[in-house]
Amino acid sequence: IERMAFEAAERAVKMREEQEAALKEARERVNREKEEQKRRTADAREEAQRLFNEQDLARKMRGMGHLEINVRPQDFRCVQCHTAVIGARGRTAMGVIEKLLTLGESIYAVARPQRPGVVEVPRWYAELMAKARFRGLDLKWGAADVRAPSTLDEPMRGAKLAVYVAASTDYSSMQKYRARKDNNGPQQVDYLGLKNVARAALDHGIERLIVISAAGASRPIWSRLKSLLIGDWGKFVSSEHYWKRKGEQAVIEECLKSQDSLSYTIIRPTKLGNSSWENSFKVEPSHVKVSQGDHATGMISRATLAAVAVESAFVATLQNAVIEVTGRTEPKVSRRARGDGDPSTWEQLFKHVLPGDGKFERLRYYQNRQKFRALQQELVAVTVNSSEGEVEEGAVATQSSNLKAEL
Repeated sequence: IERMAFEAAERAVKMREEQEAALKEARERVNREKEEQKRRTADAREEAQRLFNEQDLARKMRGMGHLEINVRPQDFRCVQCHTAVIGARGRTAMGVIEKLLTLGESIYAVARPQRPGVVEVPRWYAELMAKARFRGLDLKWGAADVRAPSTLDEPMRGAKLAVYVAASTDYSSMQKYRARKDNNGPQQVDYLGLKNVARAALDHGIERLIVISAAGASRPIWSRLKSLLIGDWGKFVSSEHYWKRKGEQAVIEECLKSQDSLSYTIIRPTKLGNSSWENSFKVEPSHVKVSQGDHATGMISRATLAAVAVESAFVATLQNAVIEVTGRTEPKVSRRARGDGDPSTWEQLFKHVLPGDGKFERLRYYQNRQKFRALQQELVAVTVNSSEGEVEEGAVATQSSNLKAEL
């Protein structure tokens, strides 16, 4: 009996020692986790500061080898108001948000909720919100569905600019088209959804609406036949380009109702492919080729498209205009060598853009129109030089007659 009692006491002492050791180890583990959390917080702050400094430096350097203050013209009535990004879960939207954040803009990003009644913030956007807080920027995330107009009131209220980057379901194959289960086709998103966004922008006094469309939208027959040739039967059946064009026309119609209080800029990118959205703040104007008339072909990265979408909001010549953009693969001839201005500015890139509704133009007619506009500018320059006495009178008469004859 005494031996059994002694063994029981030993077991009790041993169990108590094991419990105390386990408790001590748990306390040490909690302390280590707290220290690790503090270290991660400090690293996050340092990374946020480094990231914003790097982006600011890249924005100011402009690839010219020296610091240059790049002040964006703020033509908005409310400069401090936020920018609403519609369809923020897409890769192009990520580049748009990155570019806006680099320029110091407040952002209200919205996307369709993945679960009804639950607002889930993506991890990448939550990290941006944490980093932006150290710089004094206001980033918000909300749930909104372009097919439900009532959900657009919150992000649109008090905004100065709206960027529409929502996309419909991918119907690039007949199998995907037949397997569709949601009401997220081109008609619902690219037409009716965009129309709801335009009306909400008009109702809430937004000044600028940037729309990401697609090259070939104004020539649906050509686009649908081409989709047949390359095997995209799903796009042919769903009439993707047709509904994108209907959405563009709906935006233009709503802007006309506003009597110049709401302006539009419709951007038609060429093929995006599986391109990256990162480093949109490093994109230079020399990386982009701009045209009108809806005859552009080629490829463009999502980062370049995002940079064009954001920069177009600060260029006056792009108000009420439709442009096609593609990536520039060949090295661009420097305009500085020809005395044609600085090629590193976005204003220089968009200076030949004319307002319009984006109708299709034959390539030859578009080229002739570009030549006509260049000749007109040359004639104006000759007239100005003659009035200032920089050119002799006989030379002015000869140049003017030659230019008028060519016009």
